[in-house]
Order: sequence, then C-alpha cells, then structure tokens
Amino acid sequence: MNRIIITGFAALTLVACQAPEDPQPVRETDPESTAMRAATPNPLVEAPRTPLGTPPFHRVEKQHFEAALTDALQRYRDTVEAIAKDPAPAQFDNSILALEEAEEELARLVALLLGLAQVQPEPEWRELATDLSAKVAAELARVRGEPALKQRIQSVLDDPDHELDDQQVRLGRLTLKRLHHGGAGLDQDQRRQLARKEGELTELAMTFQHRLAQASRRYALLVEDRDRVADLPDSLLAQARQDAADRGHDSGWAFTLHAHSLFPFLTHSSQRELRREIYQAWQRRAGSWQDGRAEDNGELMQRMTRLRSERAQLLGYDHHLDLVMAKGSIQGLEALETLLDQVEAAARPAAEAELAAIRAAMVADGIDDEPQPWDWWYYEHRLGEPDNEFDDDTLRAWFALPQVRDGAFAMANRLFGLSFRERTDLPRWHPSVEAWAVEDQVGQALGVIYLDLVHRSGKAGGAWMSVYRSRHESGDALVPAVVANVANFQQAHGETEALLAPEEVQTLFHEFGHALHALLSSARYRSLSGPSVAEDFIEFPALLLERWAFAPELLRQYAFHHQTGAMMETGMIEALQGRQRQMAGLRTLQQVAAIRIDMAWHAVGPDEELDPDTMESRVISTMTLPDIVSLHHGFDAYRSFYAGQRGGREYRLLWADVLAADAFALFREQGLFNRELADRFRTEVLAPGNGRDPMTSWASFRGRAPDAAAWLNERGLDSD
Repeated sequence: MNRIIITGFAALTLVACQAPEDPQPVRETDPESTAMRAATPNPLVEAPRTPLGTPPFHRVEKQHFEAALTDALQRYRDTVEAIAKDPAPAQFDNSILALEEAEEELARLVALLLGLAQVQPEPEWRELATDLSAKVAAELARVRGEPALKQRIQSVLDDPDHELDDQQVRLGRLTLKRLHHGGAGLDQDQRRQLARKEGELTELAMTFQHRLAQASRRYALLVEDRDRVADLPDSLLAQARQDAADRGHDSGWAFTLHAHSLFPFLTHSSQRELRREIYQAWQRRAGSWQDGRAEDNGELMQRMTRLRSERAQLLGYDHHLDLVMAKGSIQGLEALETLLDQVEAAARPAAEAELAAIRAAMVADGIDDEPQPWDWWYYEHRLGEPDNEFDDDTLRAWFALPQVRDGAFAMANRLFGLSFRERTDLPRWHPSVEAWAVEDQVGQALGVIYLDLVHRSGKAGGAWMSVYRSRHESGDALVPAVVANVANFQQAHGETEALLAPEEVQTLFHEFGHALHALLSSARYRSLSGPSVAEDFIEFPALLLERWAFAPELLRQYAFHHQTGAMMETGMIEALQGRQRQMAGLRTLQQVAAIRIDMAWHAVGPDEELDPDTMESRVISTMTLPDIVSLHHGFDAYRSFYAGQRGGREYRLLWADVLAADAFALFREQGLFNRELADRFRTEVLAPGNGRDPMTSWASFRGRAPDAAAWLNERGLDSD
C-alpha cells in the first residue's frame, strides 16, 4: 500500500482555511509575476477572495510562511495566556472553546505549508517545512504545558452545573488529554525538556523525510541493453525512457525508487541481479545504518526512538508504546497481542505452501538459492497469474485514470447520493491538478476535492490525502471542506490516458475514502472533524471504501477498455476479486513481523539499551521467518515509523483493516449499495468524526465487537 499522509501537524491535523481572492486560478511561474507578487500583501494574512473559499494556491510563495507563522504563534501565545489568566470563572466558552478557536489559524497555516511542501518540485519548500514545523512544535509544547489551562478545563468538566452536552464533554476531555501530553502536569524544568524534545523530534522527522525523498530522487538504475528489459511492460518502458531523458540520458531506461517505477520493475523483470540492485538501493535509502553516507538516516532513527522513550517517561508512561496504546481505539496491548497471535497462527500453513511453490519455481528457473526479498514480487506475479492472461499490464487497459476517478465518484453517488462538478476557475498549485465541487443529494455544498494524481519531477513519492479546511459547524452553518488527494501514477503517453494497475486503482479509492471521511463530517468542532480520530481508527473508513473498487456491480459501471470500450469480462473480474488471496500467508507473516519489530523498538525505556538491528533479528528469529519475507515490503515502511512520526503504531493498519473487513461483510450480507446501510455508516462513523469514542461509533454501526473472521476469510486463511 502506498504512503498515506493526512497533512497537518500534531493536534492540528485538520485545518480551517482562509476565505479567498480571485485572479488567475492556475499558479503562475514566470519570474516577472513572481517579483510582482513579492511586493504584494502576504496572501496568508490578508482576507482572500477565491471562489468557494479555497486557499489562494496561485499566490502563495515560500517567503510568505515565516512571517505569517511567526505572527500567528505570537497571537496564539497571547490568546492562551489570556485564557489561562482570565479572572472570570472558568466556563466552556471562555476556556475549552476559546482554546479550540485559538489554534485555528496555526492549523490552517501548518496544513497549507506541509501540503504545498509535498507537491512543489523545489527542495527549499521541504527545508522550510522542516524548520518551521520544528519551531511550531516546540512552541505548542511550551504553551500547552501551562498548568493553569489544565486547571481551568478540569474545573469545567468537574462542575455538573455547567450541564455540558456530549460533544462539549468530548472536546473538553480530549483537550485535557492533549494538554497532559503537552506537559501541563509537569514542573517548569520538565516542560522545557518536553518542548525541546518535541521540537527536536519534529525537526528530525522532517529531516528524515527530506533525506528519504532526496535519496529517492537521486537514485536511478540505468539499463541500456534492450535485451535486459525485453520482458517489461510497454507502459513501464515508456515511463522509464522519459525518466532517463529527464536525467539527461540520450538512450536507455531509468528505473527509479518511486512506486510507479520500482514495483512494476520488481514484478516483471526476470533479471535477478537488477532486481537485487534496485531493491537494496530502496532499502538503504530509508534507514540502513550501513549505507555510510554523511546523511545516513540510521542515526536519526536511533535518536528519535530514544527521544520518544524519554518523552513518554516524562509524561508518566513506561515507554513510547505505552503512550501510543493510550491514544488508540484498540482495547490495550493484550488485545493487540491476541490479534497478532490469531492471524499469525492462521497464516502459517498457507505461508509454508507458498514458500515451497516459490522454491520450486526458482529451481525450474535454474536458481539454486533461497528465495530473497527481491524475488518476492516477481514470483508472486509468476505464481499468481501463471498464464499472464490477466496480469497487471493487461488489466491496465480497463483502468484509464479518468474512468477510475469517475468510478470512485459513482461509488460515492450510489452510496451517499453525492455529485461532483469540475471547477476550472479555482486556484491550483499546478496546471495538471483538477478541482471538483462536491454536493449532497439535496444540493448542499460539502466542499472541494483537489486531485493531483500523476507523477511529476520533484513531487514527493507515494499517495496521501491532505485536509486544508475541515468541515465543521460555524454559527448555524457547516463550513465546507477543502481536501486534496495526491498520488504518483504513471503519466499519460501520447494520446493514451494514464492507465492504472489494479493496486493503483485501490490506492485511488483508498485516498478518496479518506476524502469522503472529511467531506461527510458534521462535527461541531474543528478539531473533532472527519478523520481527526484515533490513529488506529483513521484508516478504517478508507480501507472499507477501497473494497468497492473491484465490486462487479461497480466495475461494470466504470471499467471499459480505453480503446475499444469493451466491458471487462467475467474472468478478469474474478481475477481481481481473488487478488487478496495471492501469497496471503507470507504477506500476513510480513505484516505481523513488521508490527512486532515496531513494538519492540518502542517498548524500550530511556535507560535501556537500544539496538535496532538486534531487536529486528530477535523478532525474525522468534518467528522463524524465511529470508524472502522482508519486513518492509510496503512502500516507505521506514517513513511510516519515523518520517510520519507514527512509531509504535504499525499495528494500526492491521487493526483498521480488520474493522474494514468486518464492516464490508455486513454490506455483502445486506447489499453493497444498500442505501439504508450506507446512511447508517455515514451517520454513525463518518459524520461524528472524533465527536465520540471511535469504538462507540463502531458499535453503533456494526452492533457488536469487532471480529477478525471476515479479514481471515478474505485472504483464504480461515479454517473453514
């Protein structure tokens, strides 16, 4: 699965956006217009006038952010100090709500900065984001540690005379928890320590991500012998030829570490040495402490792990994993261990059979060696589709990008009654970006979704969803959301539209699912809106909605051959439906191992020895994993541990996927497009956001506790 990032910072993940301004909707790039803009007022602080209240992407420049954030931080400090020192008795409005509103401007600016830094080609954007994010993080930790704030909010929650409703209580309790994690219960010296650690962690995470991106952009495997690429799909060769030209090569094919190039190469190339070379380059750019570069990320990983442990101890937890579990929706570490044991035991028999099949295939190819990680994708493809009748390159012909986009829109229409209208008048950060206005079945504006789906040079790799403005109440109305789905699919070539592989189709539906979570929110408060839920619950709606991508009823609505217009035949649909069962045993062992390594890295106290290599080896030995099971098959796994600041949370995708499979089983029982059930999912899960406990939302929708049986059944790992 591709990288998923919901843009924002710490508790400021979901952001309100400014109101707008209206000149040219597409970002200008000529030097003269840039010089002219430098002399104009800062668009981040003036009242904008763009249609539908979207950010003025066409006017924002790097230099605008430092001044805007510096001023916003000062206003935030002053406001929080005034709240803490308010002589009036603490009430909901002058304490809890006042603090919520004080963070809105910072949230908007940080989300806009981080969102643009990911899609701009200049590395200076990412350097700026690193510096300013660290500054904001340190200030937030310092300001939120003010003990008087915690006392005021606690007094409001403790006094029954305030008669708070459920959402007010929820906001108060989560604010109190956030303040506690910000150091409100610490003495002054401890708060200073915490602020320094938060600032350093943010800076290290951004540096890690920057180095990762730089390494990905720097590396290319150049192949000039036509015979060595003869078995690669035409679409991959076309992209590789373009990548080689972009790097100044007059001939040959350049294969990069971006997902649209790396994984198709590993899947289709019969050249084992080339597979090994590009695979090891991919792994070493992430966190390999044997890479030997001055900018080696291995030291950053160890430092971040140590800082997380020290931060957790300051806040009263045994270690970072203890802190993570306190923020999650799963019912504690024991419940997680039980789930891991259950799925590992179910996967063992299938994994052994799959490994034997790979060994036999390698022997048939004349290879006398144990299967290695760089063999995984190639033999998974060979064994899963032995006659290549329905391989990824064949299936691409039915998945032209505009059709897949329209298929996702059709899903949203059939489930929730939504409609989409393209708006070419809205500001964009690049001419290739699309903007769509979204309305519900009665014509109410839900917001705007930007689609930036095709790879271009300098853009961060992977796929993610950004929230520039959350949908939440403001007065008597709901503020429409502004969101973006970003991906790196292969570019169109000639007159042929960009064609997606099946996994990329799922990625588009997945990120669109995140966007729907934001667009369909009806939370009262900004910080409780949409996908601002617990991090192990946030992927649940997206993982559920991606399951419609290959539903036969929907495929017949959008999957047509891009040249002939022919409908996808039944055999192809069945092949797509069976993809989850391919190598499901080995994949499950890999996932469990990655989770256990992440847990081991982050269950270390600040005074305990930290040796990532030893911890990783211990998990591999305990689980008796075969060599082929790399712990980082998922793209940018190290990024999720470190650059994304999600260390200790690797389990979240498994837990969320168990929820998604269980929920999808209910749709299968009652009808995939059962509007009554879809309305219940919208009302009980999407709309509340974090306005109530996530597992309360789950129980209200599903009617019982989660069960992993459906997840195992999807993969053919159940015993039935």
